[in-house]
Amino acid sequence: MIKNILIAILLSFFSVTAFAEHENQPTPRPEQAPQEPSAFMKLPILTDCGSMDAVMGTITKYKEQPLANMIVFVPIPDGRILQQPGVMALNPVSKTWSIIALFPETNSACIVVTGLELNPANGFKPSKHVKN
Repeated sequence: MIKNILIAILLSFFSVTAFAEHENQPTPRPEQAPQEPSAFMKLPILTDCGSMDAVMGTITKYKEQPLANMIVFVPIPDGRILQQPGVMALNPVSKTWSIIALFPETNSACIVVTGLELNPANGFKPSKHVKN
Protein backbone atom coordinates (compact mmCIF):
# COMPACT_ATOMS: atom_id res chain seq x y z
CA MET A 1 0.00 0.00 0.00
CA ILE A 2 2.75 2.44 0.97
CA LYS A 3 4.59 1.43 -2.20
CA ASN A 4 1.51 2.38 -4.29
CA ILE A 5 1.22 5.76 -2.52
CA LEU A 6 4.92 6.52 -3.11
CA ILE A 7 4.56 5.62 -6.80
CA ALA A 8 1.47 7.86 -7.08
CA ILE A 9 3.31 10.75 -5.37
CA LEU A 10 6.37 10.33 -7.64
CA LEU A 11 4.18 10.18 -10.77
CA SER A 12 2.32 13.30 -9.64
CA PHE A 13 5.61 15.09 -8.98
CA PHE A 14 7.04 14.22 -12.41
CA SER A 15 3.79 15.17 -14.13
CA VAL A 16 3.68 18.57 -12.44
CA THR A 17 7.39 19.17 -13.13
CA ALA A 18 7.00 18.23 -16.80
CA PHE A 19 3.93 20.47 -17.14
CA ALA A 20 5.72 23.38 -15.47
CA GLU A 21 8.73 22.90 -17.75
CA HIS A 22 6.44 22.89 -20.78
CA GLU A 23 4.85 26.16 -19.60
CA ASN A 24 8.27 27.83 -19.38
CA GLN A 25 9.13 27.08 -23.01
CA PRO A 26 9.01 30.11 -25.31
CA THR A 27 6.03 30.26 -27.60
CA PRO A 28 7.16 29.66 -31.17
CA ARG A 29 6.88 32.81 -33.26
CA PRO A 30 5.43 32.69 -36.74
CA GLU A 31 7.95 33.01 -39.51
CA GLN A 32 8.26 36.52 -40.86
CA ALA A 33 8.70 37.07 -44.55
CA PRO A 34 12.18 38.35 -45.35
CA GLN A 35 12.15 42.06 -46.01
CA GLU A 36 13.81 43.61 -48.99
CA PRO A 37 16.73 45.86 -48.17
CA SER A 38 15.62 49.48 -48.09
CA ALA A 39 17.28 52.25 -50.04
CA PHE A 40 16.79 54.37 -46.92
CA MET A 41 18.17 54.39 -43.41
CA LYS A 42 16.94 56.11 -40.26
CA LEU A 43 18.98 59.11 -39.18
CA PRO A 44 19.06 59.39 -35.38
CA ILE A 45 18.20 63.05 -34.94
CA LEU A 46 17.15 65.11 -31.96
CA THR A 47 14.04 67.27 -32.13
CA ASP A 48 13.46 70.28 -29.91
CA CYS A 49 10.09 70.05 -28.17
CA GLY A 50 8.46 72.13 -25.49
CA SER A 51 5.38 74.02 -24.53
CA MET A 52 3.48 75.68 -27.36
CA ASP A 53 4.46 79.08 -25.89
CA ALA A 54 8.18 78.19 -25.76
CA VAL A 55 8.28 76.86 -29.33
CA MET A 56 6.24 79.73 -30.78
CA GLY A 57 8.43 82.16 -28.79
CA THR A 58 11.49 80.78 -30.58
CA ILE A 59 9.80 81.14 -33.97
CA THR A 60 8.85 84.72 -33.09
CA LYS A 61 12.42 85.43 -31.93
CA TYR A 62 13.65 84.67 -35.47
CA LYS A 63 10.78 86.75 -36.93
CA GLU A 64 9.42 83.76 -38.82
CA GLN A 65 5.80 84.04 -39.88
CA PRO A 66 3.37 81.22 -40.69
CA LEU A 67 3.53 80.37 -44.39
CA ALA A 68 1.63 77.08 -44.72
CA ASN A 69 -0.42 74.66 -42.62
CA MET A 70 0.14 70.95 -43.12
CA ILE A 71 0.11 67.49 -41.60
CA VAL A 72 3.57 66.57 -40.31
CA PHE A 73 4.72 62.93 -40.06
CA VAL A 74 6.90 62.48 -36.97
CA PRO A 75 8.68 59.10 -36.69
CA ILE A 76 9.26 57.97 -33.12
CA PRO A 77 11.74 55.38 -31.79
CA ASP A 78 9.25 52.52 -31.45
CA GLY A 79 8.64 52.57 -35.21
CA ARG A 80 5.30 54.37 -35.20
CA ILE A 81 4.77 57.52 -37.24
CA LEU A 82 2.67 60.23 -35.62
CA GLN A 83 0.52 62.42 -37.85
CA GLN A 84 0.25 65.86 -36.31
CA PRO A 85 -0.99 69.23 -37.48
CA GLY A 86 1.92 71.42 -38.41
CA VAL A 87 2.99 74.76 -39.76
CA MET A 88 5.86 76.01 -41.89
CA ALA A 89 7.14 79.41 -40.80
CA LEU A 90 9.43 81.67 -42.82
CA ASN A 91 11.35 84.88 -42.37
CA PRO A 92 11.29 86.38 -45.89
CA VAL A 93 14.17 88.76 -45.12
CA SER A 94 16.71 86.36 -43.56
CA LYS A 95 15.27 83.37 -45.47
CA THR A 96 15.24 81.20 -42.33
CA TRP A 97 12.44 78.65 -42.07
CA SER A 98 11.07 76.08 -39.63
CA ILE A 99 8.61 73.22 -39.75
CA ILE A 100 6.76 72.77 -36.49
CA ALA A 101 4.64 69.78 -35.40
CA LEU A 102 1.83 70.80 -33.10
CA PHE A 103 0.51 68.64 -30.26
CA PRO A 104 -2.62 70.55 -29.20
CA GLU A 105 -3.77 67.73 -26.90
CA THR A 106 -0.79 68.49 -24.62
CA ASN A 107 -0.37 72.19 -25.55
CA SER A 108 3.12 71.41 -26.84
CA ALA A 109 5.01 71.54 -30.11
CA CYS A 110 8.24 70.31 -31.70
CA ILE A 111 10.53 72.11 -34.12
CA VAL A 112 10.97 69.20 -36.52
CA VAL A 113 13.45 70.83 -38.88
CA THR A 114 14.88 74.29 -39.56
CA GLY A 115 16.98 75.77 -42.30
CA LEU A 116 18.44 78.72 -44.15
CA GLU A 117 18.33 80.13 -47.66
CA LEU A 118 14.81 79.20 -48.71
CA ASN A 119 14.65 80.15 -52.39
CA PRO A 120 12.48 79.17 -55.35
CA ALA A 121 13.54 75.89 -56.92
CA ASN A 122 15.07 75.82 -60.36
CA GLY A 123 14.43 72.15 -60.99
CA PHE A 124 15.53 68.86 -59.54
CA LYS A 125 17.81 66.45 -61.31
CA PRO A 126 18.33 63.20 -59.43
CA SER A 127 21.65 61.45 -59.61
CA LYS A 128 22.07 59.02 -62.50
CA HIS A 129 22.54 56.36 -59.80
CA VAL A 130 19.00 56.78 -58.44
CA LYS A 131 16.63 54.02 -59.62
CA ASN A 132 13.15 55.06 -60.64
